[in-house]
Amino acid sequence: MAETNKVKEGQRQVVKYFTSAAPKWDQHYKGTDVLSRVFQRRREVILRMVSELPLTKDACVLEVGCGAGLTSVELARRGYTVQPVDLAKTMINLTLQHATQSNVFNKIFASIGDVQNLQFVNNTFDLVLAVGVLPYLHSALKAMKEMARVTKKHGYLIFTSDNYWRLDRFLDPDWSPLLKPLSEHAKEYRMPDYVYSIKEVRNLLNSAQLEECKVVTTGYGPFTFRSKKIPERAGVWINERLQQLAERDPKSLLSKLGSHHILLVRKP
Repeated sequence: MAETNKVKEGQRQVVKYFTSAAPKWDQHYKGTDVLSRVFQRRREVILRMVSELPLTKDACVLEVGCGAGLTSVELARRGYTVQPVDLAKTMINLTLQHATQSNVFNKIFASIGDVQNLQFVNNTFDLVLAVGVLPYLHSALKAMKEMARVTKKHGYLIFTSDNYWRLDRFLDPDWSPLLKPLSEHAKEYRMPDYVYSIKEVRNLLNSAQLEECKVVTTGYGPFTFRSKKIPERAGVWINERLQQLAERDPKSLLSKLGSHHILLVRKP
């Protein structure tokens, strides 16, 4: 019972946060600040991954934690039938608004939903997306198993996780994994709460019986010191430069220290 209450309280906090922050998240995909650039680059990589998949035009796509719905709308533009779900009604409303503005309302079927308890039958979707979802979940494994359940056999999942070994955490004493425990100030400084090493993510995949196809790490910043962000212009330049270097050598240490893991996996 205590565990169930903890999960419900966590969900309430997530809904409260995204309800109040909806306009900000909508703007991230249009902004020029470093955090917006990080999110935009992450989305570009994901959309490129989708374009490389052997999906038919009548493919059904589920996006859990759809946020403002911009990715769902882009997939609908490509002809797919998309079912975006999110815990926050505000985000669902934004998704429907963007679908209407983009003339793809007939391809978007948005609803309130919980990735840890999806209201779909087994083997429904050709592709499941979960972008920026795992960091807010009390049980990533439960969510992973639910996403695997609703994915068709030989279907695909693309999801992201926040990297435990991200470079910007190393360089801030309040956040560095090498200087645990974190200060009380840092613990309260920002959401989300759950970060994973790539080893932990792969353990999740194994437990959910999913096969890894591809891993990409993106994003460098925003950098902080004692939880205070460096000047925006410098942050943007650093992010772009480090991203270029990491992409030039995908096997380098730098390429493993990005902010987000993006994983393409397959249901066997």
